Amino acid sequence: MSPVGRTRTAPAGHKARVRFAFASCQQYEQGFFSAYRDMATRDLDLVVHLGDYIYERSWGSRHVRQHGVGVPTTLAEYRNRYALYKGDTDLQAAHAAFPWLSIWDDHEVTDDYANDRSYTVRDPGQFLKIRAAAYQAYYEHMPLPPSARRAGRMRRSTSITGSVT
Repeated sequence: MSPVGRTRTAPAGHKARVRFAFASCQQYEQGFFSAYRDMATRDLDLVVHLGDYIYERSWGSRHVRQHGVGVPTTLAEYRNRYALYKGDTDLQAAHAAFPWLSIWDDHEVTDDYANDRSYTVRDPGQFLKIRAAAYQAYYEHMPLPPSARRAGRMRRSTSITGSVT
């Protein structure tokens, strides 16, 4: 169960101003999500997340918190990574306060992958299984409409939704 959030419906006709915040590249280990705490107190219409909602691997040396496990490769491991990130109370507050438009980027699967190629996984068949697991976890945890899902592939589609997950 998630706490009840809120959303806004655009008014009929012309709206002169839209207030939004954007975020991206939220590597859990590199910092706390205090920007989301501040965002949740603002009078915004929308949050746009430009991708890299999770990071699949650790990097850097000045971690303030840990992923706690290695690089995810299975559906259960990707689900756990989203659960870790979404356990952050500041991120939860921003999700509850505003509708989100979410776009995925490479770290939702693995760094610098393209289509069915990855420099970190040499076996294409294995990589496609990892990619399918990563996409499935993304579909389950991010505010996307069913139309954004397509048998093992990510459609270039975005959604605005007020769901809290």
